[in-house]
Amino acid sequence: MWARNIQLSFWIWFWLIVISFPSLMSSISVSLTTGASMMTGITAWVWVVIVLQGFKAVLVPATLKYGDNILYSFAKPMSIVLTALFSVVVSGIFPGARFVLGAFFVLASMRLYGS
Repeated sequence: MWARNIQLSFWIWFWLIVISFPSLMSSISVSLTTGASMMTGITAWVWVVIVLQGFKAVLVPATLKYGDNILYSFAKPMSIVLTALFSVVVSGIFPGARFVLGAFFVLASMRLYGS
């Protein structure tokens, strides 16, 4: 398992250093002359998404450590359902009928498993 983590970390760092860093440095030199910063365009909604993703990054390992596989199997679909509900509130775009049916099945299976 740790070998996979090292491989994944390597490719993330490779992307950051080799591919993204040169383009970042060239955009910084351009933005210094125009007065823009790296934080231009980041709104409060972007920070909300960042916090939600960070919260998810803490909850998934905690579920795996303190829960069982069935709990983990319900945590992932439930996070998708909650993200969809949050996006409906933010954007006003409703998911399709198949997604709503799938969300219903997820909630029904959680209810049946809990009783």
